[in-house]
Order: sequence, then structure tokens, then C-alpha cells
Amino acid sequence: MPALIEFDVYNNRLTALPCEFANIVPQLKKLNLSRNPFSQLPAKWCSNWELRDQYMTLWSGYRDAEAVDWAMEQGAFYPAAKEEWEETGQLHYAGKSSLQDFLEAVMGRLGDAWEERFVDMLTPFYFDCKQHGVVPRYDALQPLEREARERERAAAAARREERVARVRQADHDESERMDKLYKKNLVSKIYRAEHKMKRAEVRQEKIEEKQLSDLRVVMETRMEDQQRRFREKEAAKTAMQAAELKTLTVMVNERNANLIMQRKHVKQQQGKKGGGNK
Repeated sequence: MPALIEFDVYNNRLTALPCEFANIVPQLKKLNLSRNPFSQLPAKWCSNWELRDQYMTLWSGYRDAEAVDWAMEQGAFYPAAKEEWEETGQLHYAGKSSLQDFLEAVMGRLGDAWEERFVDMLTPFYFDCKQHGVVPRYDALQPLEREARERERAAAAARREERVARVRQADHDESERMDKLYKKNLVSKIYRAEHKMKRAEVRQEKIEEKQLSDLRVVMETRMEDQQRRFREKEAAKTAMQAAELKTLTVMVNERNANLIMQRKHVKQQQGKKGGGNK
């Protein structure tokens, strides 16, 4: 629509702007989106609320420029996200894939066009798809398309209720199992537990007695070894002292004998000198 220069949908029931709307924005000279609910857009706080905004924005919180920005941002990733969900949505709906898997897949589809800010917009997109089982549509639907989407939404709601019922039943079964395990025949279980504790105490006492007995044996063995080593050391010391004493006695006797021989020799020399003088 290259000839379109004015777009005025004042006071209508638009819930969102189609992603393709971003393609005609540059050629518009006049744009009026006031008093549309924009209920499919994320709820937001108004950045600069004035009294006239209460009338113009119809409580949506979105001014014209903000609504257009949202459509342009959606248009940047919507086709890739739509294709990814149509191919792998059943895995996500069954709980076999996660939000992180979805984000990484869309990132791969966009390539260099990927921006980190898309995460904040893809996250509600993902959970909307997962809740209703269909990709959100922001354009006007034909009656047949609307009926088909309503059937898909109803089927998704039924599957969701079925899963909730299964989870609740599993939780109920687990609660009953735990009650039977811990509460049924409680007196008997307490008796068995007390008896088991007594057996464990007796077994522990026997183990401690055996350990104490083994410790005594070890200590006695070590004391005997220590006493034996002490006796051997004392015997060796006594033998060494006896050998030293014997050696010293021999040395003293030899020295005394030498002294006696020296004295005899001196006396003989003196006797010879006295005889010569006569």
C-alpha cells in the first residue's frame, strides 16, 4: 500500500498490531492508535502519565509510538519464533524441551540478526504458546481460522487439565504410599525400631569390648617388648662396664708390675755401687 499516508483507527478494539505493520510506518504522515485496549501487549506502567492519557490510551498504558515500537520489535523475531514453535512445539508442550532450548533455536534461526533484548519478548511469547498450544496471532482472523484456533486452544486446555489430573493423582498416590510406609501399624513399627536399636546397642557394646580387649593385648605386647629391650640394654651396659673394669684392672696390674720391676732394678744398682766403694 504505497499510497497509504494516513492511518487512523481511533477508538477501536485493537488488541495488538500485526508485525507486518512495521513495514508501512515509514510512509505514514499521520498515525492515530488512541483508545485501543492493546490487551495482547505486555502490561506496563506508563512512563509519563498525564490526565489526558487516561482518555487517549484507554488504560492500556501504550502511546502510539510505543505500540508501533512493540510491533517492530515483534516483527524482528516473530517469523523465526513461529517456525520454531510449529516444528518443535509438541516437544515443549510435552515438557521434553525447555525455554532455553527454544531461545537457542530461535537465535540460530536469526543468525546475525539476533539481539539479546529479544529474550525479554520471546519469554512471554514462549509461555503463551505453551499455555494455549498455538502461536499467538496479532492480525485479524477469518471466522474459520478463529474457529480452528478456538478448537486448538480447547484441545490444549483439555490436555493441560489431563496432565494436571495425572500430577494430582500421582501426588495423591505418593501421599498414600508415604502414609502406609510411615503411619500404618505404627505401634508395631515402633516396637521393631526399639528392638532394632537394642540389638544395635548390644552389637556396639560387643564391638567396643572386642576393641578394648585387642587394645589391652597390644598394650601388653608393647610393654613386654619395651621391658625386654630395657633388659637387653641393661645387660649390654653391664657387660660393657665389666669389660672396661677388666681392661682397667689389667692395665693397673701391668703398671704395678712395672713399678715393682723398676724398684728392684734401682735397688740392685744401688747395691752394686755400695759394694764397689768398699
